Amino acid sequence: MLHVQAGQGDMSQKESFGIHDAAYRVGRSELLAWLNELLQISYTKVEQCANGAAYCQIMDAIYPGEVPMKRVIFDAKLEHDCVKNYKVLQAIFEKRNISKHVEVEKLIKAKPLDNLEMLQWCKRFFDLNYAGNEYNPIERRQGKASPAGKVASSAAPKVMEKKSSPVMKKPPLTVNTKDQSPSTPMRQKPIRPASAGLQRSPVPDASSRMANMTADFSHLEEQLHASQTTNSRLKEELQEMQLSVDTLEKERDFYFHKLREIEVLCLQCEEGAESKDTIVSKTLAILYAKENETPPTDFLDEPADVNAEGLSEDARHAQQDEGDEGAGEQEQVREEEEYRQEEEHEKME
Repeated sequence: MLHVQAGQGDMSQKESFGIHDAAYRVGRSELLAWLNELLQISYTKVEQCANGAAYCQIMDAIYPGEVPMKRVIFDAKLEHDCVKNYKVLQAIFEKRNISKHVEVEKLIKAKPLDNLEMLQWCKRFFDLNYAGNEYNPIERRQGKASPAGKVASSAAPKVMEKKSSPVMKKPPLTVNTKDQSPSTPMRQKPIRPASAGLQRSPVPDASSRMANMTADFSHLEEQLHASQTTNSRLKEELQEMQLSVDTLEKERDFYFHKLREIEVLCLQCEEGAESKDTIVSKTLAILYAKENETPPTDFLDEPADVNAEGLSEDARHAQQDEGDEGAGEQEQVREEEEYRQEEEHEKME
C-alpha cells in the first residue's frame, strides 16, 4: 500500500507553488519512475499521459472515492474519449477548488513539454496533499488495462514513501550487544536515499530513435514526391494555357487583318476608285484567304456590263444612298470591332 505522511495546512497553502518552484525541475525519468510506482503501470514516455487517465487516478489517490473511476477510459485513443477523461479531472478540480489551469487541447496532442509540465505539477501537488491513506491502483481500476496497455503483474500494492523535502532521513543506530562491550562505539548503517528503491524506467535506445527518424524521413520523402508531382502537373497546365493564349492572339490578328483589308476596299468604293462588283469579288477573296496567304487582288477582269453613264438619275441617287448606308454600316462595324479588341486587351492584361 502507498503510505505518505502529509503536512498539515489548508488547501490554498498546499496548492501555492509557482512555475519557478523546484518541482518544475524534476526530470522525466524520475517522474516516470514515481508514476509507475504509484499507479503500478509501465509508462516509458510522458506523452502516454496525454489521454488524461493517469492524471485522474493521481487525483483519486489523493482524494479516495471522490473520483468516479468507472467513467475514466484508461485505453482512450480517440480525441472525444480523452476529452471525457479531462472532464472527470475538471470535476474533481472544481469540487476541491483547485485553481490549476489545464490546457486540454495541448495535452491531447501528446506534446512532450506540455505533458511533462502537467506531470511535474501533479507530483508536487501529490507530495503536498497526499494524506497517507492506503491506495490500491489496480483495485480502483477494477482490473482494467492501464493506459500503457498492461495490467501490473503484482496484485499486492507496493509501499512508497513520500518526500516532503529533499533532506534524507537517517536510519536508527543499531548495536551488537553480543560481540561488543559497552565501551565499543556504535556502528552507523550507510544512508540510502529514499528514491533508491524506485526503479528507473527504461530509456529508449538508439535503435528505436533511429527507427522513428527513418519513419519521419520516409514520410517527408512521400510529401516531397507528392509536391513535385503536383508542381509538374501545374507546369503542364500552365504551358497548355499559354499555348491557347498564343493561338487566340494569332487568330485575333488574322481576322483583324482581314477586316482591315475589307475596310480599305470599302473606302476605295466610296471614292469611286473601284466598282461595286470588283469590291465584292476582292472582299470574298480576302475572306476565304488562308493564314499566311496573300489574297489576289488583280485576278478578276473588269466587268463588261458596267456603264455608269447609261444609268438614270434616280438610279444614280439610289446607288449613292446605298453607298452612304453601306459606309455607315462599315463604320459602325469598325467601331464595334475596335471596342471588342480593347476589351480583350484589358482582359489579357
